[in-house]
Amino acid sequence: MDKELFLKKYEEVYRDMYRYALMTLGHRQDAEDTVSDAVCDAYRQRESLNDPEAFRGWIFRILSRKCIGKKRDYATKKTVSLDVPKEDEDNDTSVIDNMPDDSSPCTEGHTIMCMMLRALDEDDRRIILLHIFGGYTSAEIGDIMGMNDATVRSREHRALKKLREDFTP
Repeated sequence: MDKELFLKKYEEVYRDMYRYALMTLGHRQDAEDTVSDAVCDAYRQRESLNDPEAFRGWIFRILSRKCIGKKRDYATKKTVSLDVPKEDEDNDTSVIDNMPDDSSPCTEGHTIMCMMLRALDEDDRRIILLHIFGGYTSAEIGDIMGMNDATVRSREHRALKKLREDFTP
């Protein structure tokens, strides 16, 4: 893949990559750093991608592994919570406020979504985030997470059912 095509494809997925990293890691700076690391790795490996149409899945697999590594670092250092977005430690705004999109700042809906995601275990949360922000199918998520696609569908179904039960009035 040449440089120009890489940049074009990257521009198409950057926002979703950042959102995924932010929702996974919970801290703006960590999300930015992790996306940067993933993009650098992908750029160095760009010649190994034979099908440009597979770019999104390929770069999200790299990002997902980077996020897992960062969460391992959190656990090893025991200095940062493994929860999904809380308040950003650098200021008094939610990390959701820092998402790069064209919408208005954090809304009540974003806060509720973050609270709902925190109710899920880490694997279920990753499945939901990869499906929503990455746009992946269960087979693709299975490849990324090393699970059978039927297991992914089952876990997603149970996670969504749990969210409906816990958060429907």
